[in-house]
Amino acid sequence: MSKLLGFTENEIMNKKMENTIHEISRQPNVWKAIYDKVLVRKNEIKNFMEQIDQSTRIIFTGAGSSGFVGDSLAPVIRKELGYHHIESIHTTDIVANPKQYLVTDAKTVLISFGRSGDSPESIAAIEIAENNIKDVFHIIITCSSQGELASFQNERTLNFVFDEAGDKGFAMTSSVTGMMLAAYSILNITKDMSDDVARIAAYTEELIHTKYSILFDAYKKDVDRLVVLGAGNLLGAAKEAALKMLELTAGNIISRYDTPMGFRHGPKAMLTPETTILYFVSNNEYTQKYDLDMLK
Repeated sequence: MSKLLGFTENEIMNKKMENTIHEISRQPNVWKAIYDKVLVRKNEIKNFMEQIDQSTRIIFTGAGSSGFVGDSLAPVIRKELGYHHIESIHTTDIVANPKQYLVTDAKTVLISFGRSGDSPESIAAIEIAENNIKDVFHIIITCSSQGELASFQNERTLNFVFDEAGDKGFAMTSSVTGMMLAAYSILNITKDMSDDVARIAAYTEELIHTKYSILFDAYKKDVDRLVVLGAGNLLGAAKEAALKMLELTAGNIISRYDTPMGFRHGPKAMLTPETTILYFVSNNEYTQKYDLDMLK
């Protein structure tokens, strides 16, 4: 009997996992569809991005998983694309304390992420930015053309909407990776990333259909808690992974995220014999030395 991510069709149906499994497995196709949309709108995006320079403040914003998209992207964008004034600030922080996060005289691009686009903080953050920043632009990246976020428009707004990643699962999956790809592609619009997207999609297909067994066989069946560790941009991914475990087990398995070096300063006290550690090891040679040392 064929399996998907280690589960038979009967197991998937009995455990009511069909939506989650579907969202995980369709990601390679979602990514290719999203990048095709980027290419179709390349000239429009390029013209919009010409208004943004290296001195512009860029803020990624969203709530929950949508906020973790920005947490994952900001360090990479800063290093690879040269936008030095870039940060991730969740909408929940902006809405609660706008004066602590927004600078009136700083030219700013607010990049808003939202799966449904109907989170009240999403629209509120945009309105607050409009009222508190003199020179503000918006890039809106959302997975629903029916959401309120998708309907916001003015002459300083680029709206990028794709219904391909409208997750049906309880926990956001393809929408997270899809929004991440869309944002990176827009900020890197002068480069043709077709080969990169195809390569990553092909590798992920291989992971889903064959290499999943490495993870499936290693995972403890009697796990009582999960620790997810990652440094730099991988900390954002660790936050998201920890949240997925918490959501999809309805809180029965407690999860925590941290940086590898930060985890040893107190939080390691939570380890039990039944704890599983999911460790995102960096491919940066310098950082990887710390990762491997922490693993030991």
